[in-house]
Amino acid sequence: GLDLRPHIEGDSRDLQIQIFEDQLALAEASAKPIVLHLVQCHDEALQIFNLWGVPRQKGIVHSFNGSWQKAQDFIKLGLSLSVGGPLVRTDNEKLRQAVREIPLSHLLIETDSPDQPPEAYKGSLNPLTSLMLVAAEVARLKKISTQEVLETSTRNFKRIFSKPE
Repeated sequence: GLDLRPHIEGDSRDLQIQIFEDQLALAEASAKPIVLHLVQCHDEALQIFNLWGVPRQKGIVHSFNGSWQKAQDFIKLGLSLSVGGPLVRTDNEKLRQAVREIPLSHLLIETDSPDQPPEAYKGSLNPLTSLMLVAAEVARLKKISTQEVLETSTRNFKRIFSKPE
């Protein structure tokens, strides 16, 4: 992945990009799906994909916290998006709008435990049970049942990460 937050990036930008490109090549060579950790670097990642392509097994953008426009860019590349605790935060309308629009076939849910807790767990570690809060919020936004969200996310996970025949 790439993490270009100023306090993380320092002088590692070029090295991060080189390692990211190497990881994409390894995913392609091994026919494995990718799990992308992208922090404050969606544009840079998209530029790399436009230059090198996406590994044929595709994969997910883990802990997606972007706009509908960015979501569309990743979906067009065949990637799915996984959302977690930030979706449940009351000040995150950008992500809620994206989730309203993301097709269920490209959506997964996660906790990112122990990080990124929903507001209900602010100041503490994110418990695995917070997944139910994320599922309930996706269900509310999509106007479907929580059970359907859980089943769809599981089905999408199995589709992406099953062994190729």
